[in-house]
Amino acid sequence: MPEITYEYSLDMLTTDSVSVYKKTFITLSEGATPEQVGRPVRTSYSNSPSGRRAVVAELPENFSEGILAVWGDNPSVPDPPAPLPIDPRTNDEEVGA
Repeated sequence: MPEITYEYSLDMLTTDSVSVYKKTFITLSEGATPEQVGRPVRTSYSNSPSGRRAVVAELPENFSEGILAVWGDNPSVPDPPAPLPIDPRTNDEEVGA
């Protein structure tokens, strides 16, 4: 039975952000060599409240714990502001929203 595995690499881990590189592999049969599937995916996370939640939700526990150990107990950057709603008639940001 095919098995899918993932390989993660951390890049540029600072107190404010981290970049995570993820590769996907498939092993088609027992004893076969894992083959990479698709292209690697790079995801950036900021040390904001929402970034910290995403790290815990999206990464394996050993990676999220390591990142949070470097980041400490509190976020170092604020969450980005919510985008303004788009007016579907003009495709522009609504003024005064």
